[in-house]
Amino acid sequence: MRLIKKNGGSSAPYEHNFKNTTIFYENEKVEYKLCEDDMSSSFMTCANLEYQAKFGDVNAQLLEYYLFFNSAGEPILRVVNRRNSRSVMANVELSESERAQIKSITVCSK
Repeated sequence: MRLIKKNGGSSAPYEHNFKNTTIFYENEKVEYKLCEDDMSSSFMTCANLEYQAKFGDVNAQLLEYYLFFNSAGEPILRVVNRRNSRSVMANVELSESERAQIKSITVCSK
């Protein structure tokens, strides 16, 4: 997984195993809540900086990370402040292995 920053940069790639991911189903929409234990520090730092660029400094412990796929099938990360529900979105790249893992856990959880 690699986060693509709005300014053109990106996080370092790492292999996300979705071990502690929670799946939410709502009105045909599926979101994956990513656990901090499964994310690299580089990825989290980039995600937090995307949030801070829009909303300013924030306690990183208040941020939650959700992955979903847009209507074109592209993976999107949504970083949410659980205190006030403000969020930012960023594009991410997934490896074929990660896409297969997501598909597998989605099918198994239904």
